[in-house]
Amino acid sequence: MAKSYYSGEVKESSIKIEKERFKVTKITFSIKSNRNDSISADLFLPVHIIHTKSTNPKEPIFWFAGGPGISNLNFKPPKILLENHDVVLTGYRGIDGSVILKSKGIKKAIKGINDSLLSEESIENLQNATKKYINGLKEKNIDLKDFTIIDVVDDFEEVRKLLGYEKINLLSASYGTRCALFFGYKYPNSINKSIMIGVNPPGHFVWWPVKTQEIIKKYDSLCNLKDTDNLTIEESIELSFKNMPKKWTFFKLDSEKIKATSFVLMYRKPSAIMVFDSFRKAAEKGDYSGLYLMQLAYDYLVPKMFTWGDLFNKGASADFDKSLNYSNLLKPDTLKIGAPLSLLIWSGGLQWESVLIEEEYRKVQYSEVQTLMIGGNLDVSTPPEYAAEKLLPQMPNTKQVILKEMSHVDDIMGLQKEAFNNLVSKYYLTGEIDTTMYKYDSVKFKTTVSFNWIAKILYPIVLIMSWFK
Repeated sequence: MAKSYYSGEVKESSIKIEKERFKVTKITFSIKSNRNDSISADLFLPVHIIHTKSTNPKEPIFWFAGGPGISNLNFKPPKILLENHDVVLTGYRGIDGSVILKSKGIKKAIKGINDSLLSEESIENLQNATKKYINGLKEKNIDLKDFTIIDVVDDFEEVRKLLGYEKINLLSASYGTRCALFFGYKYPNSINKSIMIGVNPPGHFVWWPVKTQEIIKKYDSLCNLKDTDNLTIEESIELSFKNMPKKWTFFKLDSEKIKATSFVLMYRKPSAIMVFDSFRKAAEKGDYSGLYLMQLAYDYLVPKMFTWGDLFNKGASADFDKSLNYSNLLKPDTLKIGAPLSLLIWSGGLQWESVLIEEEYRKVQYSEVQTLMIGGNLDVSTPPEYAAEKLLPQMPNTKQVILKEMSHVDDIMGLQKEAFNNLVSKYYLTGEIDTTMYKYDSVKFKTTVSFNWIAKILYPIVLIMSWFK
């Protein structure tokens, strides 16, 4: 492994967590972009160590954030973890370091053309933007093969050694669980315990329309029809799309952007309920204000959510399958939400077959790492049955907890914080799986604040945003 070294001064600061301050050490490491080439360019990666106050600390916790295309430096750990462990945030190469895989062209193309997000013209425009971006990287001598998940995993192992830790704990979420899984495949002897939240097995950076429908049916099974004016959620969605007018007030409606935003908002149970409420109002009352607000949110929020070059590269290099026709497999049903972002990304953005990681990491391996997997039964992004079916048979020291009426990572870590903190802290210390603090929280389909209400109350602002999007 190529030698790394400190670059610049070590900076000390602090962070306030639950009314208490903890010391933070910030270090920049210089690491070869290609570990097999001693003359390859140096990458500068930031590392933040949030220190425990314990005089007898246990194994540190290395955090792997979700994404891809999102920084790994923004995690604020619960105080209970800092009672016994340092928490280490290592920057993701391609996002947090000296090379950032961002593209204004892809960011713009993600918005689509002429309010038709998934039209042939929009997809072709994204393909062209991606090709142009890749060619530009080649001109800068940046090799995308040096920015895969495996490179991230190697960075974390190198940082572990440089900081002098013998064994570490892993805490990972969503995309980060794939990093943690690969870390376990490659460096099992470096791990004490691993906790994975919203687990993403190999092959599942692709979202499938059929799974979205299954989650909606689960919501329907929990729903009293009296709460939805005697229409099921599925019926409300289909009727809304079937009867959708060309415009809301002055502005053209784009059903594909509405579907994309609906999918993203289903990552959290509270926002999923607001989505369903908007479809119900459109179906029952012909009120499309809430759905238009969601469409507008796509233009303002989704292009800024990710560092798109990194997202495409990490996803493509891990899961791209040249034998699949993504355009056909992901083709949307006009009356269903489906998985529109999957179609946009996989049929339009993946030109990077040449950067595929080794075959052994694109399939499930046997692993004896002591692991706790946590998922929500309403998770539209990383349904826990994927992990149960694919990973558990190959991971004899792994247990899975599936939390009822919870969706993706924010629900699991945020809706019942004390219960989550108790679960993870005890597992690291003792290996015990304690879910006794969780209380059943049913899905409440009545909302006090709706997207329709927001669109109407803030109509002047919505009007301005619509003209200048």
